[in-house]
Amino acid sequence: MVIKICKILLAFLSCISFLGVAFFTFIYFYDGLDYMYYSQGVVNAVVIACVIIALSLALLVLVIILMFKGNIGVRITCSMLLIFFIPVSIVASLLGSAINYLGTYGCSYTEDIGNYGNYDVKISNDYFPQSITEEMTVVDFSYFYKYVDTYQTDIYLEVKFSDKGTMEKYLNKAKDTFSENGFLEYENPYNSKYTDIIESDLRIDFVERDDYKYVEMRCYSVTYSYEELTIIYNYTDIGSDIQYGNSKDDGEYYPHYLKRFNVEFDESNSVFNKVQKQ
Repeated sequence: MVIKICKILLAFLSCISFLGVAFFTFIYFYDGLDYMYYSQGVVNAVVIACVIIALSLALLVLVIILMFKGNIGVRITCSMLLIFFIPVSIVASLLGSAINYLGTYGCSYTEDIGNYGNYDVKISNDYFPQSITEEMTVVDFSYFYKYVDTYQTDIYLEVKFSDKGTMEKYLNKAKDTFSENGFLEYENPYNSKYTDIIESDLRIDFVERDDYKYVEMRCYSVTYSYEELTIIYNYTDIGSDIQYGNSKDDGEYYPHYLKRFNVEFDESNSVFNKVQKQ
């Protein structure tokens, strides 16, 4: 009778601990569907996670049944497996809880200009055009957003104009927005054809620690070239939680502004500017 009660308790604790692992695993992938522009990869990950959880549950149920109905050797083996499984799954649940707290799988990413201005959270980028007008030709647009400990955001818009006068109209609107808090205007550090305007301190820091690479980048800027009749609007707020790479759902990303100017990942390309009131 005592042995049977112990088996029932063992089965109960195994199911409870499994539910903890299953819950945090499911949430880790499922939360990616909360992003406004999630990828097909997120959908695939959710499906795979559900299949793995279902198969794992079936295996757990089989082990529990065999613990009660198998021969003596099978019953002992299954009991030992469950005794080992419980602490392992508890530790896994605690780790899963911590990982989910920092950030889940998936992100928002779009290059569709039709999505311009529609973001996951409110962004303070009033220096961007309120809308895409017929006076501008969109060259490039991208939006990236992922929550990893805090908001990680990158918005890039590059437009061309048919004449200098029209371009200056939009450029002056951006400067008027910046002028409320002061701004710095200087030659773009990566391309002398362009001039940058920033409304707050600029930080582009390339950091490599062991095998972990990341860009610490705070850049709220307008970059322009009269020669190319082009204005680039940029909003980047990305830190050490986003790793250098190209697997966005996993938290690997390289800011579009840096890719636009062919800036390689190198500490020598780091830039720091302090705003001077104008």
